[in-house]
Amino acid sequence: FLISILTGGYEFIYRWGYLGMFLFNFLETATISLFPLPTSFFVFSFGKILNPFLLGVISGFGGAIGSVFAYILGRGFKDVIERKYGKYLERTRRNFDKYKAIWWIVIANFIPLGGGVIAVFCGIIRFDLKRFFIAVLLSKIAYNLILSYSGYYSVTWLLDLFQFNLPSLI
Repeated sequence: FLISILTGGYEFIYRWGYLGMFLFNFLETATISLFPLPTSFFVFSFGKILNPFLLGVISGFGGAIGSVFAYILGRGFKDVIERKYGKYLERTRRNFDKYKAIWWIVIANFIPLGGGVIAVFCGIIRFDLKRFFIAVLLSKIAYNLILSYSGYYSVTWLLDLFQFNLPSLI
């Protein structure tokens, strides 16, 4: 299954370029990583093929917009959660904002599955959507820029290390 995702995804992104990366990042974050796409691998590996700056920014936008869908999902579950844990929800909301919520959002987006979990959580506690989106956008762009530039500077070294010969791609 993973091999088919890798090969099919690689062909899809190779054909669609930046739009393909945008869509892959959007799908991964909108589905809270339940639809497993190795977007980090693709951003890293396409960093040498596509412009790493554009790749990082466009992938970051795709991930950030997808996170808004996860946030909306969390808002939908708010009533269910509030019925059971209502007295804790307001306190959690206050504490989250009090203890540097923006930084927690940024850090969570650098952890696998963390971005999806924090997006749903922010939706449940009705964290300000504008502040959430700005924090997610900046962290997704930063994360994807790190990956794409890492790929840009290291893919040829890795290919040499593992003795792969892909001259048509690089």
